[in-house]
Amino acid sequence: MNEIKNQVVNSRVQAVKAVNSELIELYWNIGKLILERQKEFGWGKSIVERLSKDLQKEMPHNTGFSSRNLWDMRRLYEKYRNESYLRQLVADIPWGHHLLILTKISDTPEAYYYIKASSEFGWSRNVLLNQIKSDAYHRALSENKLHNFQRALPAYLAEQAEFCRKIEKCFLIMFLKN
Repeated sequence: MNEIKNQVVNSRVQAVKAVNSELIELYWNIGKLILERQKEFGWGKSIVERLSKDLQKEMPHNTGFSSRNLWDMRRLYEKYRNESYLRQLVADIPWGHHLLILTKISDTPEAYYYIKASSEFGWSRNVLLNQIKSDAYHRALSENKLHNFQRALPAYLAEQAEFCRKIEKCFLIMFLKN
């Protein structure tokens, strides 16, 4: 009985994640198109306003197409478009998390930290906000502890995991500098 319940719950969670991933992918693509059209055709504020009204008229039961949200989609794409390592990770967290990070965080490595932590630890938006307010990113950097390997793993595995983390960090730093 419990096994079936667990499968139902797990399937529902996976379905929600898949829907979220598709939604973020859609928002990414809309942001990309808006930015490209602005550069190519000189689209301005009025075109985005009109697009918003057209989308709302065509799809009155769908939400998320306010002009402000369209501008946020553009902002999401513009901020992360050159960060290929973020592309897949961006789809792992809900839109509200992205809006919070885009509003509060300007530094890309810091944004990466909060996106990755939200995805890995399943932070709610309130937890994310509290982590940002408490400056978790800079605390983690200053403590040089972005993991719990020593507490969670046997000593020999903790050392291996720490080594792998350092390698990942080196690649990330090289990637961000290029």
